[in-house]
Amino acid sequence: MGQLGRERAAIVTPRHIDLKLPSDLLGLNPLTFKIPNDPNDPKKLASALSPACTQLKSLFNQIGPR
Repeated sequence: MGQLGRERAAIVTPRHIDLKLPSDLLGLNPLTFKIPNDPNDPKKLASALSPACTQLKSLFNQIGPR
């Protein structure tokens, strides 16, 4: 975050879980995902993370190259 800037940093967290973030992370772009029923299944986890990855891709396209 220090080298890339706050607008280029994101944090991906599970939805509906109250995480206590340190104050230096509060300005990051928060992306959430729904925890799958079986988080140990790679296909289900990949499927659950797909919307967050799409949001990241959109953010990267919007901001453009560094």
